[in-house]
Amino acid sequence: MKKLLYMLILISLPAFAVPSAEEQAMASANGFVKLVDSGQFDKAYQAFSQFGQKAVTKDVFVKSMGSVQAQIGTQTSRKLLAKNFVHELPGAPKGDYWVIDYDTNFSKKGPSVERVTAMREGKNWKIGGYLLVK
Repeated sequence: MKKLLYMLILISLPAFAVPSAEEQAMASANGFVKLVDSGQFDKAYQAFSQFGQKAVTKDVFVKSMGSVQAQIGTQTSRKLLAKNFVHELPGAPKGDYWVIDYDTNFSKKGPSVERVTAMREGKNWKIGGYLLVK
């Protein structure tokens, strides 16, 4: 009976597994773009890493995102295009980064590529950068 109980516990362990670094980074990036899509730029800014917040102030970020969204329109579709894990990025400190590209369509701009960079900050994955590549 104890063996059976032990085996049942072992079988159920994967269901309680901690998300991988990749899954955590993707969750951060996906949450970030949803906040941007809904115009919640204040909350999106809070998802930025300390590095990201040092690069741009909240006021500048919020105003810039509002202006950009007015020009490109609302997001009409988005799918993952690529994701790459790197330890170095130009102008950024060495660390762990996921560079995530989305194939995104906007109502006024049409097809675009959004790039979200997630960076490890302690045990968490925060947003290090956001860019419309095309």
